[in-house]
Amino acid sequence: MKWKDFHIILSNIIGFTLLGLLLSTISNDWWQCGNEGEKVLKAWIYGTGGFGIGIISAVVSHYYNHHKFLQYFTEFSLRFFLIIATIKVAMIKYFEFFYRSSIGLKETKIGAISKAKFANLFLENESFQTLLGAITILGLGFLVFQNTKRLGHIILGGLFLGMVSIHNSFSSCYLMRSTIYLSVIGYFIINDLPSYFSFFSNSNIIANQNNYHPIKQYAHLYKSINILKGFFFIGIFFFYYNYIQDNLQKKIKDSPIAGVWQIDKVKYLASDVIESKKIKTKDFDTIIFEKGNWGALKISDTLSYFKYIINPEYNQLEFWNFTDFRAIDLKGKYYHIGKDSMIYKGINNQDSLIISFKLQKDYNEK
Repeated sequence: MKWKDFHIILSNIIGFTLLGLLLSTISNDWWQCGNEGEKVLKAWIYGTGGFGIGIISAVVSHYYNHHKFLQYFTEFSLRFFLIIATIKVAMIKYFEFFYRSSIGLKETKIGAISKAKFANLFLENESFQTLLGAITILGLGFLVFQNTKRLGHIILGGLFLGMVSIHNSFSSCYLMRSTIYLSVIGYFIINDLPSYFSFFSNSNIIANQNNYHPIKQYAHLYKSINILKGFFFIGIFFFYYNYIQDNLQKKIKDSPIAGVWQIDKVKYLASDVIESKKIKTKDFDTIIFEKGNWGALKISDTLSYFKYIINPEYNQLEFWNFTDFRAIDLKGKYYHIGKDSMIYKGINNQDSLIISFKLQKDYNEK
């Protein structure tokens, strides 16, 4: 076996392994930060599966002398799934659909913020996110075409290297995902090193030996496929744009109650409510409603999070999934009493109550 053949076989095995790891990131929600052990296990299972398929495919393709085609197929699949894995997040960053200033972080002392949340505070500048999204989309666009893919490798490689450094510094939950993306770009660059050498040495001999494409000899078909790739990228772009418009934008629209509120008074309508089931205002200082569907109770210098859903048309408001106060499950209606006061009438589990709120800080004004 020649050294070059061995290099291609090894490249195919590594490529299939990376393909498995990449698919494991696609199968997870990109924004989720919980269940890290489950994500690692999934990456291990997918990566191991890719490794096994890679060994079998590499050996069989070498036997039938199709190892170069398999290498091209592996790289093409990695480029395709890398675009699928990252373009939605890139568009969310570029169009500023998700990254909004967090009221909870603004209300938390720096010393009480975890490393991961401090990273979010550091990265959530809207101009920075727009620039980051634009560079990512540009790099992915270059990655689509055979003649521009090397430029895409350099742009995305620098971008992912910076993201890995930031996520590692702040112990972010996105570190593993960013590392996988960077590894895929590293795989592309190492496989294509001869072409990079030929570029800097101005020699076409090395590049021609390494520039394999299964249909390049058919000029018209080759150009037609490049046009189809362009349509594919544009189609993916507008597909995710419509998805974001229809789904994410609805979730992050400004809430009419966004801000920091003081709970002034809690009144139960029945006199026989068990004391342990009552909401006690002394347990927390203020309640924070974010611009979206979640909020937090401020307890000294820490935050206890919850989710809420609001329907301004019917003044309906529900709270649930409190991190530290599982007994709280509110359903009812809110009524604004002036600019800085609000009354909430509803039930906590089965107990009817009225809660009076006083507005401390209004974050709806920009």
